[in-house]
Amino acid sequence: MSVPTPPPDGSVPPPQDPQFAPQAYPAAPGYAAPGYGVPVTPQRNMLMFVVSIILIVAGAFDIIGAFGVFGAVGLASAAGVGVGVSAGLLVILGILMLIVGVCSLVAGIMGVRNASNPAAADLLFKLGIVLCVLALISMILGIVAGSGVASGIFGFVLPVLFVIGANQMKQQARVA
Repeated sequence: MSVPTPPPDGSVPPPQDPQFAPQAYPAAPGYAAPGYGVPVTPQRNMLMFVVSIILIVAGAFDIIGAFGVFGAVGLASAAGVGVGVSAGLLVILGILMLIVGVCSLVAGIMGVRNASNPAAADLLFKLGIVLCVLALISMILGIVAGSGVASGIFGFVLPVLFVIGANQMKQQARVA
């Protein structure tokens, strides 16, 4: 068999002998067949994902803190020591702290699980609004109890970012 040489005039070279043409092998398991694109899955909303993880941690701390408040009120009342704020207000703050912690934990878990699911954006948006309302109530009661405005504003940041992430997902769902 002779080795093909290019034509002297620069035209297209002759086709290769089919016996020596490169062979196509089937795709490896788990990979798409050649010539077909990889199926596109919705991209995870990183704002929703990161804020949801922080909400899970903050919710766990809120639940632990609520039980700490209950314990402190119980110890103070058992010892007969008066606290600067009425014990009733501290119990209400503890209950609210427990509710906020559970809601933050649930919203965080839902956000992590659905960060790449634009169809769940409406539910996540509603959960974010509930978190904002709870943060507002917590901020008002915190100001009454004397904890200050700064801690209330800081507690308002994560729910607002959660709502922004859910809104981004809603817009992504409309485009898709």
